[in-house]
Amino acid sequence: MEQYLARVQDDIRPGVVKPKIGNDVEFEINSNFIRELRHKLFKGTDDEDAHEHVQRVLEIADLFHFLGVTHDVVMHRVFPITLKGSALRWINILSAGLVTTWDLLEKAFIMQYCPPLKTANKLEEIRNFKQEVDEPLYCAWERYSDLLYRCPQHDLNSQQMVHIFYTGLYIPTRIMLDSKGFIPLMTPTQALKSIQVMADHSRNWYDEATTKERIEGSSDDIDINQLDKNIHVFQVSSKTCEGMHLTEECTLRKEDKTVEQNKYMRSLEETIIKFCEDSIKE
Repeated sequence: MEQYLARVQDDIRPGVVKPKIGNDVEFEINSNFIRELRHKLFKGTDDEDAHEHVQRVLEIADLFHFLGVTHDVVMHRVFPITLKGSALRWINILSAGLVTTWDLLEKAFIMQYCPPLKTANKLEEIRNFKQEVDEPLYCAWERYSDLLYRCPQHDLNSQQMVHIFYTGLYIPTRIMLDSKGFIPLMTPTQALKSIQVMADHSRNWYDEATTKERIEGSSDDIDINQLDKNIHVFQVSSKTCEGMHLTEECTLRKEDKTVEQNKYMRSLEETIIKFCEDSIKE
C-alpha cells in the first residue's frame, strides 16, 4: 500500500518543482507586478514569439528583489502565471519532477513553442530578406532588425548581417546608402553605424510622393542594369582585399587588383555623383 501511494503521489506531482523557501523569508509579489505580468498572457498560438515572452517576463521579474530569495525561486513562481490556454496546460502536464531549475524550464518552453523547424523558417526569412517596392530605407531597416530580434539564435556575425541587408536593397537605395561611403568596403561596425545614420535621416526626411517621382524620373538617365553590373564587378574585385566580401569567388588576378578597383570605383563614383546632381536639380 505504501509503495502504491508513493507511485500515485509521484504521478500527481507537478512537472515544475518549485524550490523551497525558508520559513523566515517573506515572499509576496506586489499586486502591481502581478497585474503587469498578466497584462499579456502567452497562449501558445503560432503568431506568438516564445523568446519575446521570456524576455518580457525576465525584465519584469528583475524589477523586484527579495532578501534570501534566489532567481530560480522567483521565476518558478512567476512564469506559470504568465501562461494561459494550451500553454498553461502544457506546463501543468510536464513529467513529474522534470523541471527543477529556471534554466531547464526556459529551455523546455523554447523547445515547445519555438522548435527547430520554426527557427529554420525564421533563418530562411532573414537570409532571403528583400526590400519591398516603394519601401523607404528606414522601414526596410526596421523590418530587417525585427527579423533578427525575433530569432535571437540566428548566429549571424555583424559582417553577415550587413551583407544580407545591403544585397537585399534596391539599387537606388544602395546608392543613397553609399553616399556616406561605400558600405562593402567598411568594417562591420562602421557599416552598421552608417546604415543607422542613413535610416534615421530617411525617417526624418522621407516623402513618399517626392521620393517615388525622383526615382522614377531618374530611371531614364541611369542605366540600372549597367549600374548593377558595375557594382557586382566591383564587389568581385574587392574579394581579394581584406574588407567585406560580398561574393564567394574572385576571378581577378591579384596583380590586377589595384587597377581594376580604381577603374570600377571611378565608374561607380561618377554614377553616384550624377544621380545626386540630378536629384538636387529636381
